[in-house]
Amino acid sequence: MKIQLLSAVGKLFFSCLFFCLFIESTTFAQAPQTTISDYVIFGGTATVLPGQTAPPSPGYGVQIASFCFFNQGTIQGTVGSYKLVKTTGDVTINGNIYSGGTIQLANSNEVKGNLAAGISPTGVPGTVVSIG
Repeated sequence: MKIQLLSAVGKLFFSCLFFCLFIESTTFAQAPQTTISDYVIFGGTATVLPGQTAPPSPGYGVQIASFCFFNQGTIQGTVGSYKLVKTTGDVTINGNIYSGGTIQLANSNEVKGNLAAGISPTGVPGTVVSIG
C-alpha cells in the first residue's frame, strides 16, 4: 500500500512538473505581440497590395544611415519591419529591434533592448541577425 501511494504521488508530481515546463516553454517561444503604436519607426508591408510594385532588393524595410539624428543622436523606442531592419553607420537605439525577416547592424551600433528576427510565420532561411 505504501509503495502504491508513493508511486501515485510520484506520477502526480512529474505530471505537474511536465505541465509547468511545457507552459513556460511555449510562453517564451512565442514572438512578441506588438501593435503599430509600439514603434517609433516601422517599415514594410506584410504583402504587396494590388496595384503596387515591390521595391527592388532588399525590398521593403527600415534602413538607417549614419548621422541620423533622432532626439540627440539616438532613437528612443522600438524599431521594426516585416522584412528588414538595417543600419549603415553609427546608430544608438534605446529600444528593441523586431523584424519578421532579418536584422543587419553595422559596426559601432548600440542597441539597448532586445533583438528578435526571423519571426515570420513562414520562416526565414539563412542568417537572420548580422552584426558588423
